[in-house]
Amino acid sequence: MKTIAILSVMLFFIVGLSFAASPPSNAPMVMPQKSTKSGMSTAMPANQGQTGLPDAPRDLHLTVRSATRIDLSWRYYNVSTEDGFIIERKTGENGDYKVIYANDRTKLLYEDQKVAANTTYFYRVRAFNRYGYTEPCPEAKATTPTGGPD
Repeated sequence: MKTIAILSVMLFFIVGLSFAASPPSNAPMVMPQKSTKSGMSTAMPANQGQTGLPDAPRDLHLTVRSATRIDLSWRYYNVSTEDGFIIERKTGENGDYKVIYANDRTKLLYEDQKVAANTTYFYRVRAFNRYGYTEPCPEAKATTPTGGPD
């Protein structure tokens, strides 16, 4: 009987950890996805009014390091409710946002090294957990200079 109780607790713990570490079932793959001009990706539905969603990231900051690299950093204050962050980018004012990367909850930065010289990029970040995605933080923009890498 004691063995069954121990195995039950272990199984509960293992299942609970794997569920908590998994993105929501509607989580996008890390590859870019098509999104609409309003900014909502077809793979990331809005979860209006749903409880349990994490808070949205804040204070997105961009640093242009070279013609081929832009660094992103953001703040997140409620670090116990999110499982990770989705980074979205669009090219130019009228572009469509696409997912370019997914970070785990411990990383509040990203180095975008897939940018071109003399181009304006817009970025935004969302938090996610098993309940879905937050609204994006306010977008930030940066323009890479003309020239080569670092």
